[in-house]
Amino acid sequence: MKKIAYILVLAAFSTALFLSCTDTKSVNEALHDAEMNMADSPKQALDILESIEQSELKTRKLQARYALMLSMALDKNYVDVANDSIIAPAVKYYKNHGNADERLKTFYYWGRIAMNAGEYEDAISRFTVAEKYVEYAQDDIAIARLYKAQMVIYQYSYDSDMIINTAEEAAKYYLSAGDTTKYINTLNDVVSGYLHKQDTTNTRMCLDELKSYWNILTPRQMSNWYSAMLLLNEFTGCVDAEEMISEYLATISEPSIVRWLSVANAYYYSGNLKKASDALEKAEQHENQYFLYYHLISGDINADIGNYRQATDSYRQYIAATGKKNGKLFESDINFIRERHDLQMKLLRKNYTVALLLSYASILLLTAIVIISRMRWLRKEKKLSDEKHKVAIALAEQRQITERMQYAEEKKQLQIEKDNYIKMYDETLHEIERLKNTLNDNKLDASVRKHVAERLALLNKFIAANIVPGFSNEAVEELRHIMNDKQHFIESTRFSFGLAYPEFIEYLRKHELTDSEIGFCCFYTIGLRGKDIANYMGMSQSGYYKFSSNLRKKFALKEKDTNIDIFLRNLFGQTAK
Repeated sequence: MKKIAYILVLAAFSTALFLSCTDTKSVNEALHDAEMNMADSPKQALDILESIEQSELKTRKLQARYALMLSMALDKNYVDVANDSIIAPAVKYYKNHGNADERLKTFYYWGRIAMNAGEYEDAISRFTVAEKYVEYAQDDIAIARLYKAQMVIYQYSYDSDMIINTAEEAAKYYLSAGDTTKYINTLNDVVSGYLHKQDTTNTRMCLDELKSYWNILTPRQMSNWYSAMLLLNEFTGCVDAEEMISEYLATISEPSIVRWLSVANAYYYSGNLKKASDALEKAEQHENQYFLYYHLISGDINADIGNYRQATDSYRQYIAATGKKNGKLFESDINFIRERHDLQMKLLRKNYTVALLLSYASILLLTAIVIISRMRWLRKEKKLSDEKHKVAIALAEQRQITERMQYAEEKKQLQIEKDNYIKMYDETLHEIERLKNTLNDNKLDASVRKHVAERLALLNKFIAANIVPGFSNEAVEELRHIMNDKQHFIESTRFSFGLAYPEFIEYLRKHELTDSEIGFCCFYTIGLRGKDIANYMGMSQSGYYKFSSNLRKKFALKEKDTNIDIFLRNLFGQTAK
């Protein structure tokens, strides 16, 4: 009876295990399908995820993966989640598990949730954790989104340097992923950052980069380019603003796409107040999202056309909106520490109170201040430009000096090489003459005579190659043919040294060196190193070490004495005199 019960329990357990594995496989397949549809069909991906029952998520890993993918799907479907309940399992699991891409995405979407809730300090903290995995992650699009989100927060905190840095990183990864559209859009963010810093050089470089994609830009992207060019021209004055506006409006026919505030601003600084006022009216129709900027430009234009009441109202609204925005910023720890908060708020309230009491005279005063500030800025910009020009000239002169020094050094090296070649050429001629004289010796052994004739023929071909270029390949090919027969080449080298330097060879024989060892010693004397000889002869490291040790023993060289190649070259120099 007990045995039957045991069998029934075992069968039930096996069935449950099988069903569990089957369920897990099914959920994994569903998650895989959702992941495949995430980029191109986010709605379908969300439908797949919502069809999965929570009871089917048997393991922590499945729960974490599901939580991450559901957070991704909701974000891509523009469902702004403002609490951590959905992504919490993923955060808990991927803190200690998962690959770099999973961890980066988890902390990125966790940060997005904080952004949706307006908790920018928490968001930037979570993004910072995600950034630790950038070096190891493979998903360039995910990395680009991370930097793009950071850029949005730094826009909120007016940190121009960080806006530029994060936007440039985002653009780099969008380009690496092949997403040209988002690369172009993010490059526009970089342009905005440089414009805010009044960095005209880098602004121009970015706009030139955008211009290179002109044939694929959307009308809105073209509009952004013209808008930035108009703002840049405000600082540089390189082009006629009204001509550029005419080109802008001829290229962009849809009024709702035109950046009318930039047009109004450009007309204002070119002195055409009528057209500036008309553009301002169109901005009011199409650009409500630029509420703060609108009131500033409206105040400037209305003040200059004499509509002081409207100008005062616009300046008041601008100061009020700025105060409200700065009030939120000063409460944040993104850029400022808490100790500075009270002082900044007191100054803000003081400025706001003074602004409310301003009359028409204050408008004139404000205008005068703007003019004076602009003149100071222009003088400062000219001074900086002159200093940059001087630095550029100095750098160019230094570069010329460096190039001349490099040229002189290269010329010196070439002369040394030329002298070495001439010396080698003269030595070769001398060697040929010596070998010819040797061949005339009737007492010479036949095998030795063969090797000498072979060497003589090869040297003659290299001499001919120096005179007639066509001989070069033939000479090299014959040398390669001779050297391929390694034993033959060693023997030939030994015979040549025996005829030319008998005292050296006799010294080696007195120390009981074999013919092969003598050949190797000849290789050392012509400048080859031990590893060169070992490579040529196909010797292993241990084989060469053993061979070298035997030579040192025959020459009675101790371990701390000089290297074998240096010893042989010194010996050759002494015996060949």
